[in-house]
Amino acid sequence: SMSGRLIGRKLSQGFEASTQNLQFQTQDGLRWPGGNMLYSQTNPTQKVMLAGETETADPTQTINDFKADKLDLAVISLIANKIPLGAATHEMLSSLAPQGTVETITARWRGYLDEPQEMTAKGVIKGAQISARHQTSKVGEGVDTREAIGRPGFRGASIDFDMSLLGGKAKIAIDKGMIELPGMFEDAVIPVEQLSSDVVWKITPAPSNTKSKVDGTPNNKIEV
Repeated sequence: SMSGRLIGRKLSQGFEASTQNLQFQTQDGLRWPGGNMLYSQTNPTQKVMLAGETETADPTQTINDFKADKLDLAVISLIANKIPLGAATHEMLSSLAPQGTVETITARWRGYLDEPQEMTAKGVIKGAQISARHQTSKVGEGVDTREAIGRPGFRGASIDFDMSLLGGKAKIAIDKGMIELPGMFEDAVIPVEQLSSDVVWKITPAPSNTKSKVDGTPNNKIEV
């Protein structure tokens, strides 16, 4: 079943698609609770020829704009797992098990999403939660043997962020939630009654000839 509006229109150098109060339920019971989205894609290098045909554009110059509100992260994750995004993306989403509501988000990027030439994004997430990841490996010897440090997790966070490829800032607040720090303390779960923090980070792009030996990506420098 489906309700709401799904709108699409062709632009002179791209297209635009949006939803208004769209709600639906799939045959396997997955329910999209609603929310509004707007996505547009334009490319200034695309030229319209005679009879409506278009000339092949440079994809690195494609400008993508995305706006949305009231998005359920858990549902988005479940839907994403049904889309062919690649095994690595599916494994990451299953491991993170994100939850929360995206109150608002706006993003713009030029080029491919996984390797943008430019990117800005800002938004507010309420009730954010991601799962920690514990390591199976151990460090230390004898009585000092302990679990290796894993990926932190948290629950009950509000996040207000503004970021780009060169850095960003975020206001993080946790109210009656928790932080999980695998491998750092004997009891990894730390209850948090109230916590707030401002985080600012800067990313210095690495020279194009300096890449990771693991996956070939640039070794960018991140300062927090």
